[in-house]
Amino acid sequence: MPLTAKQERFCEEYMVDSNASAAYARAGYSAKNADVNSAMLMVKHSIKEQIAGLRAELSEVVNNRRADILKETKRIAYAPNSPTVSTGDKLRALELCGKECEGGIWTDKIGGGVDQAPPLTPEQAARYTALARAENIRLSKEDHEKTA
Repeated sequence: MPLTAKQERFCEEYMVDSNASAAYARAGYSAKNADVNSAMLMVKHSIKEQIAGLRAELSEVVNNRRADILKETKRIAYAPNSPTVSTGDKLRALELCGKECEGGIWTDKIGGGVDQAPPLTPEQAARYTALARAENIRLSKEDHEKTA
């Protein structure tokens, strides 16, 4: 069953903030009992299909834009040095590319400055622990030699 103009508008407004009651009122329906009436719309198969289609379109647009941005960022990162592309620009572009890579090479600070890093494998943890111990031993010897 085809959607009415108001139903189509409801679906478009729903995509704005995923708030069915607000979308119901913005689509031109009466705000009275919007919560109940919008819930009734949301269970209709045709409405669900329309929203799913709009989400798929939006997702495609976002993914295409993301790919374009990454392509341009890589172009800047690997561009030869020139007056228009500084070393700082290149470093920032490389940082952004590293964050975008699958698995994320770089980490971001979250809540209170705590690094959010991918978990280490047991082999990586053992290697880093051994390196840290070796570094501490080396530093301890250097400190001992300075004081002697």
